[in-house]
Amino acid sequence: MFISPLSLAVLCISVSWLIWRRHKLTTLSRSHGCQPPPRYAHKDPIFGLDYFIRNGRAITNNTFLIEYQERFAKYGRTFSFLAFGSGAIASIEPENLKTAWVTKFDDWGVQAIRHRDMEPFAGTGFISADGHEWERSRALLKPSFRKKNISDLEPFEKCLKNMLKQIPRDGTTVDLQDLFSKLYLDTATLFLFGESLGILEGKMPPHAVGFLDAFEKSFAGAGIRMVLGPLGVLLPKGKWLEACAKCHRFADYYVDKALEYREALRSNGDTDQDDASRQRVLLYNMAELTGDRIYLRNQILQAFMASQETTANLLGNIFFILARHSRVFEKLRAEVLSNDGPLDYNSLMKMKYLQNVISEVLRIHPVLTNLSRTALRDTILPVGGSPDGHSPIFVPRGTKLFTSFYALHRLPSIWGLDAAEFKPERWDTVKPTEWEYAPFSGGGRKCAGQQKAVLETSYVVVRMLQEFQMIESRDDRPWVGQMKLTVKNAHGCLVTLVPA
Repeated sequence: MFISPLSLAVLCISVSWLIWRRHKLTTLSRSHGCQPPPRYAHKDPIFGLDYFIRNGRAITNNTFLIEYQERFAKYGRTFSFLAFGSGAIASIEPENLKTAWVTKFDDWGVQAIRHRDMEPFAGTGFISADGHEWERSRALLKPSFRKKNISDLEPFEKCLKNMLKQIPRDGTTVDLQDLFSKLYLDTATLFLFGESLGILEGKMPPHAVGFLDAFEKSFAGAGIRMVLGPLGVLLPKGKWLEACAKCHRFADYYVDKALEYREALRSNGDTDQDDASRQRVLLYNMAELTGDRIYLRNQILQAFMASQETTANLLGNIFFILARHSRVFEKLRAEVLSNDGPLDYNSLMKMKYLQNVISEVLRIHPVLTNLSRTALRDTILPVGGSPDGHSPIFVPRGTKLFTSFYALHRLPSIWGLDAAEFKPERWDTVKPTEWEYAPFSGGGRKCAGQQKAVLETSYVVVRMLQEFQMIESRDDRPWVGQMKLTVKNAHGCLVTLVPA
């Protein structure tokens, strides 16, 4: 077989570069005292497809959270594995998470994991970008999540009243998780777009018909492509791109309204519309800062993605647990009824036992359970190397880092031997660090809506306990985590409620 001089030269250069690269990495690793972490026992030692298949099976069977937790129990808080032939690390070591998410924030990113597969659906935005693009997108969000803007609960109360009307008062079983999902479709679209979808009232506007189905297909299509990695290119695109286009048309309807508002502000300094209500809307706040139609569409679709079933799932988990812990329910209701003032940000945050309950539910059932990052350059994680896990780990550029907040929040070394039990009282004494308890992630990418989520969760719980004096479970099955972008109970929240 004849090899041309050019091909031979390219081959020699490539081999030489690989040898040099390996030598450089080895030297850097040794100079910092780095050791490799424990390694997952693969059946496929080349590509690690067994790990991928096992994860897929666990997600389908709703056992992923438990199986992931068991892997950390077996291999330690940090272990390595193969992801389609590339190196990857799983860690629930707080110091490693702090390093990747905060201390060496610029060494790690998400764009390589998310952008390619999200771009046809939601372009470039705060969920899918790194660097300057991420900073620009994040800056657009901040004004809408200021305390002053989220503290007005009157629009939220109007939607909540529609939900309360649909809860049976005659002892009939109701799935609260389903009702909370509908509530948050209405309130999220009101906050994001300036108009509720009207799900609870059954009055969806004509231009919104089919949007939720299209969004689910678009979201799922992007998600499965991210999970499949290099194999995602094998999936057909036609139907997925049609669903994405429908989502774009829906978002553009509201983006155009926001741009009209922007022009009115720039031309006249004011508008004929209700400025106070517009100032509570994320899209209108963003339109004051940019007039780029496509950019606004991308940001608002990513914001809607981030709002999907987050607070709704948290509320479902809270009432699932309250229905099984009558003592906690009674103690919490006593605190709620002792408040004779207005329900506002300050009064809700001062209800200590209420905040304990919310914190404890977020601990044992975090809604956002798994996050990942990619090393943007050669870097180091401070612990997890060697069999005892005490040595630093050298991380080559391109290595993926995965974590599980579900497993982190159940570590006995942090939370005690009763870590798997629901005990709101533990929050009277426990003081976890930011990276021992991270239900909203942390660092620069910490959830911008954290305060809003906790405030609205507090408000809904208080209003529910004002309306109902007792709750009983109508489902003997245990809580089972169903994985999507967020996690919810696969069985819902089947209960009966007794009106006050």
